[in-house]
Amino acid sequence: MIVKQAIFPKATITWTENEVIVSLEGMQYVYVPTDKSELSRIYWEMVEIEKEFAEWS
Repeated sequence: MIVKQAIFPKATITWTENEVIVSLEGMQYVYVPTDKSELSRIYWEMVEIEKEFAEWS
């Protein structure tokens, strides 16, 4: 089940109940953290990284 999703021009960041999935130009990276607080932190870090990347490109 998707909890949150951030969609950017070149990437999509999806936060599910158990993992963070980053889809970037046809490739998919899955992060499976050890607890829910780490899951949330990873999601928001990825969103911030993508926002900064979008500003530079």
